[in-house]
Amino acid sequence: MKDNVKTGVAAVGIVAESWDKIGSPSFWANTWVQMTENGKTWGEAVSSDIGDDFEEKIKRVNAVGAESVKRLRDTQNSFSAKLSENRKLANECDARIKANEKEAASSQ
Repeated sequence: MKDNVKTGVAAVGIVAESWDKIGSPSFWANTWVQMTENGKTWGEAVSSDIGDDFEEKIKRVNAVGAESVKRLRDTQNSFSAKLSENRKLANECDARIKANEKEAASSQ
């Protein structure tokens, strides 16, 4: 309620807004979610707006996303290291094959 609004007018506005909310399925859905998933009391749930917890949810999604990206980068780095090691081993195998072929050719 604003300071320059008379109490009677403000009360009518509050009742009208509350009546509008009560008839809205999204109000009841939000109330249900706030109580069952977020552990809020009835009073907290009915007085919260749908957008109140969006910022918190966005932060959680960003945190989970950052953790997922970190795990993917760690996995990528691990695979890159294994690929490098496999290439090194393949080059050593090729060198041994050539040495064995050269030795076999010279002994014939």
